[in-house]
Amino acid sequence: MALIKLNSRAIPDSTVVNTDIADSSVTQAKIVDGSISSAKIADDAVTGSKIGIETGRRNVFINGNFRIAQRGTSATYTGGIWQYLSPDRWMGHFDQTPTGATHHVFDGGPTSDANNKFAEVRGPTSANSGNGGGYFGQRVESSSLAGIRAKNSFTISGWIKRSGSVNAAISTGIICPTATDNFAGYTTHGAAFTSATISGDGTVNNNGTLTLTSVDTWYYFTVTRTSATSLTNFDKGLQIYWAFGNCHNTADKIQFAQLQLEEGTEATTFEHSTYAAELYLCQRYYWQYGTGDPQYTPIGAGVSEGSFSNIVMFYPTKMRAAPSIAYSGIQVFDGSTAAGVTSTRGSYIGLQSLNFQPFHGSLVVGRGIYSSLTGTLSYFSFDSEL
Repeated sequence: MALIKLNSRAIPDSTVVNTDIADSSVTQAKIVDGSISSAKIADDAVTGSKIGIETGRRNVFINGNFRIAQRGTSATYTGGIWQYLSPDRWMGHFDQTPTGATHHVFDGGPTSDANNKFAEVRGPTSANSGNGGGYFGQRVESSSLAGIRAKNSFTISGWIKRSGSVNAAISTGIICPTATDNFAGYTTHGAAFTSATISGDGTVNNNGTLTLTSVDTWYYFTVTRTSATSLTNFDKGLQIYWAFGNCHNTADKIQFAQLQLEEGTEATTFEHSTYAAELYLCQRYYWQYGTGDPQYTPIGAGVSEGSFSNIVMFYPTKMRAAPSIAYSGIQVFDGSTAAGVTSTRGSYIGLQSLNFQPFHGSLVVGRGIYSSLTGTLSYFSFDSEL
């Protein structure tokens, strides 16, 4: 029997589908050079992660692995809306003002990588009234959303766990500020997502509600929004947050690990960045001397004017906006006498440096001085968070 040699023109479109081709049956050697052109590959069909090529930073969230905690690995909520506590760049609040509610960072998480950490929101030390509602999330600058706007879609992925009596249903929410990068006024978008997935026995609604069926169980989830630019005020910035209820005491906890926000509709593997890179990104919004720095750590130098000094400090990176400053336990030393800082005469605050003018005890006029921390609890902080 004669064999008929077929070419691609003899096979109608869609006759052979991917399920007809056995795994590994088509090898690289069987593909003619130049037979697959870029025009034959659908948009977004091949991602950088599938061919082992990183094409730049994918995670729009900063500190998604929670390794940076300049304010400390534990911080107590003191009331008000959307406080930055711990870890860096992440914020939260409670519907009431519970006594002793905290944010923490711990080693570990759902995977075995020793570099992983997880963030924990823990209920109050004494039971609070009301619904025990709490929130955790991150704000993103408008300028960081260019890639998402170009794709007109974004996907959030990560791990989440609840403990104690925290309600099983956790909602994912969106806030967009009414003025660029200014969240004093904002638009809240409810049920704004278009698809979602979750692992194990968890269930989801496509609007972004995640149901964590079992307590003390890590769930991997994805939440996607298409037509992102149709969100009111999306051009001005973005905040993603998770809302939970029935968090009334210290046994009630919600935990997060490896949170990622990226352009497009596909959740790729979590992007592990270096500690130095994440710290540098965090310091655009907040940085400080202190939190583990030894006593007498120098923080700036200048000249004494007698009862006050002119001290210059340089930031590690250009900050998002002129920062507000706060300090405690600072002294000035002129080579023979140390004087504690009592108040501030004035400060000239820029995006890259600060001229700090503290009042202190009398020092020799015109003598060179430096300022330092007086103890392990001393600090000097610079804050330009969103």
